[in-house]
Amino acid sequence: MLCDIIQDMELLEKRGDFSIEIQQVRYQSSDVQPGDLFCTWQGENSDGHDYIDDAVKRGARAIITEKNYEGSSEVAWARVVSGRKALAQASSNYFGRPSSRLRMVGITGTNGKTSTATLIHYILECAGLKSGLLGTVEYRIGEKKIAASRTTPESWDCQKMLAEMVKENCVATVMEVSSHALALDRVEGITFAVGVFTNLTQDHLDFHKTMEAYFLAKQKLFLGLKAGAVAVVNVDDVHGQRLLESMPQNVRTLTYTKSVSPYKADIQAEDIHYTAEGTSFNCRTAEGVFNVQVPWLGEFNVSNILAALATAKTFGITNEQLALWLPQAPPVLGRLQRIEHGGECQVLVDYAHTDDAVKNILTSLRPLCNNRLKIVIGCGGDRDSSKRPLMAQAACEYADEVIFTSDNPRSEDPEAILQQMIKGVSHQKNFKVIISREEAIQNCIKSGQAGDIIVLAGKGHESTQETKEGKFPFSDYNVALRYLTEKSV
Repeated sequence: MLCDIIQDMELLEKRGDFSIEIQQVRYQSSDVQPGDLFCTWQGENSDGHDYIDDAVKRGARAIITEKNYEGSSEVAWARVVSGRKALAQASSNYFGRPSSRLRMVGITGTNGKTSTATLIHYILECAGLKSGLLGTVEYRIGEKKIAASRTTPESWDCQKMLAEMVKENCVATVMEVSSHALALDRVEGITFAVGVFTNLTQDHLDFHKTMEAYFLAKQKLFLGLKAGAVAVVNVDDVHGQRLLESMPQNVRTLTYTKSVSPYKADIQAEDIHYTAEGTSFNCRTAEGVFNVQVPWLGEFNVSNILAALATAKTFGITNEQLALWLPQAPPVLGRLQRIEHGGECQVLVDYAHTDDAVKNILTSLRPLCNNRLKIVIGCGGDRDSSKRPLMAQAACEYADEVIFTSDNPRSEDPEAILQQMIKGVSHQKNFKVIISREEAIQNCIKSGQAGDIIVLAGKGHESTQETKEGKFPFSDYNVALRYLTEKSV
């Protein structure tokens, strides 16, 4: 009934019969069927209230809005402060509050969410704990895999998938939680048992406007943790240290460090070694010290691994189990992913799309490079433009050769984006511009020599390129593999 679906919802006013049965909860008027509840709100670029009449014509029996509604008296109506929050609460109630029947792990941070989530999911599966996964690359519901449309889906979609995970007998869910999702209440109504903070560096300022607002959005995940939950926090990051100072009472903290923090952390990496085959270090925990070996490249991945190990501890997983399982950890699609081709140079695909991520990748690869370190990189359109010169600076400072090219220009002019990048490196001599991403990849590979490491940065796992004309099939991995194969023939 409608009264059950709006349970615990703060209503400013209401009208009509709330004892009616509701068939489904909807937030797109075009999806409405007879007997549905339609939730809407004032968006940033459009007003969902403009679609109320369409929803009612399609058979909506109830609507929840942020503005007054003076239409059909046969439709139950309630007004709320936030339609997005109301949708999240209604969806949770409609699907039977599935997060209360799952041990939810929420991971937030600028970089590292996908790698950390993937490793946690792998560890839980090794431990026999059937788990779901909601992340940037894919959603996993039992054995089913779905290509992800966004890092954190809309609240209704989240709750629907969580309900499906319960039906598939999952006992846990690992979920990437974006700052957009937190700011827009997509995870309202989800009870997290574990919150994980990876790091915070400049990104998404087109949306959040300031770094403080960006931090406060991330902080919402931890302020919402209930008594008995665990916060896993990277204390190598000053924002992680700040999080600890504001953590709710009765929330247990579990901290981790690469031994560079002045904080005494619960999980600590020592004696770190990097090779072309992976990373190894000794991990100090409350149980003692054990050796970690993971076939992942990069110093930055040590932090991601530590975050996963700390989370594993909240599930009671032992050092001996972790030492056994970690050497077989799967690669993460589009995250320093090697292209196996048998040639003389090494080619890696990565999702790096902030200046910090670009710096971390290139400085991690430098000691492994026997010749030139090269990078192909662009910046996405309709996104934070202030990071474009910063990404260009990082690429030119830490790579030997740089090609600036298109990423996903979306509605913007690719040349205009590239000009903003060039402004950050006008004094540099080690870059060139090739607008076509395919031509840029081809050029970089064609000029590759023995011992070179080539990084294709920005798009990672993505299988399309988005321009003002639409989305077109495009995979950095597949394009590079084709030209590497041609070169070796």
